[in-house]
Amino acid sequence: MPRTFICTTGTSIANGCPSLREIWKRKLPWDDASELLAKLDGEIESRLAGFTLETISTSSAELAVLSAGSPKEKCGPDDEVILLVTDTGDGRVCAERAGKCMEDTLKCKTKIERIEGLQVRDKDVFKKKGIVNFVATVEKYARDPQRAFGGGIVMCPVGGYKAGTLYLALCGMLFNAESRYIFEGSSALLKLPPLPVTTDADLFKTLLPAIVELEEREGGTTNAGAFWKKIPEELHERASGFFEEYDDFLALSPLSRPLYKEHAARRPKAMLQVSEKVVKILNDSSRVELRQYMDAIMGKLCDTNWREQHKELYNAKPKLQGVVGFKINGDNMVRFLGFERGGVFHLGLMFLGHDAYEQELKSLTLRDLEKFEFREWAEVEKEFHPKLPVAIPAKEEQEKLEKLREENRDLRQDAELAKTNLARAKAEIEQLRQELNTRKQEIGKLQSKLARKPPAPAPSPEWHFPSHQTLEEMISEIEAKQSESEKNSPNAGGRPASA
Repeated sequence: MPRTFICTTGTSIANGCPSLREIWKRKLPWDDASELLAKLDGEIESRLAGFTLETISTSSAELAVLSAGSPKEKCGPDDEVILLVTDTGDGRVCAERAGKCMEDTLKCKTKIERIEGLQVRDKDVFKKKGIVNFVATVEKYARDPQRAFGGGIVMCPVGGYKAGTLYLALCGMLFNAESRYIFEGSSALLKLPPLPVTTDADLFKTLLPAIVELEEREGGTTNAGAFWKKIPEELHERASGFFEEYDDFLALSPLSRPLYKEHAARRPKAMLQVSEKVVKILNDSSRVELRQYMDAIMGKLCDTNWREQHKELYNAKPKLQGVVGFKINGDNMVRFLGFERGGVFHLGLMFLGHDAYEQELKSLTLRDLEKFEFREWAEVEKEFHPKLPVAIPAKEEQEKLEKLREENRDLRQDAELAKTNLARAKAEIEQLRQELNTRKQEIGKLQSKLARKPPAPAPSPEWHFPSHQTLEEMISEIEAKQSESEKNSPNAGGRPASA
């Protein structure tokens, strides 16, 4: 399986290069754009051209330790090398050349980690920032489960500042990782197995409340005199190894921070605090699936390693410096905003949509988030989830589960039947609607026909004969009326009517 080699990286690959001594005198920073660094890069390239494939491993201390040992012990194509580099211009140029040489000869993957503050221009920055960042970077890789429980972690304290090599060896002991070293001019590999380093557990437990309070303060520092008043005087000498003092201020020592985080990792829910705003959103939610989904998300936010790998920083915007964000995709995309203090994530705001998140970022500052009231997630979780009933014996619990499953099946069948009946009713309604439309069309046609029907003809003249008349009288009366009718007809005075 792939291994992770963590190497302190120095300037041995530039041994004998004329420009190196001048760069040391000037103490050029990492991003210096002077021609002197470009000249050094060219000199290193010319120096490496004088080595063969068999001798290239002697070109630098880093290549020497990675190439030493048996074929299984040597760094190979499946492995990765993390180069811890000083915050200097010459450190950057040498690391870039060493990394390329490793990729070409060992066929491994390399990654350069610039350790901000690890320089000798300012001793206070070196102590307060450089060493702290150094240990934090090593811890990031050493505590990564995929690396630690995959191929494993190998520390290589061979190059760079002596303080860096010392701290890397101590990190190997602290994180239970093997360390490797090779003496200059020798090909014999010295392997230091993980050492059983322990701390005074009782003392650490006594100091823990003060340590937690210290780490949760902004910047992780406090007034030294005020802090020591919280510690029993008889413990001052023994406790001094956990802290470092800078003038009047005090902070955790670089190696004490991993101990504190390790303790916090055993109490993961203590590593997450949520604001009352977030609590309100959670409690207002009546959607069971969202509550279950959020429970899983909160579990991730409790994990310091997960947060380290997934957090988003907003340092490009000055007002958002210090704000930490997370985005979790899924059926419900959720955004979070908060800040970290002493390894504890303070979740201030939560958004169930992107638009509200973007709108909030326009005016949000770190100070706004710090004003919120926070509570530990372990405490909030008790309110977020209803209290569970007293444990039921296994047999009764199984019977109850079967009964619930049966009821669930019945409900599903009822739902399917209701769905079928609803579909049938909709079809019948549609059929009746069509029949009604047909009837309306037929009525319309009949109304149109009635509107076009010609008027009824004039009624024929009526003949009334008294019942007492004789036949001769009736004939005479008919002839008289006929004669009168002919006189009044339009043909009167024209041609005679045909007989």
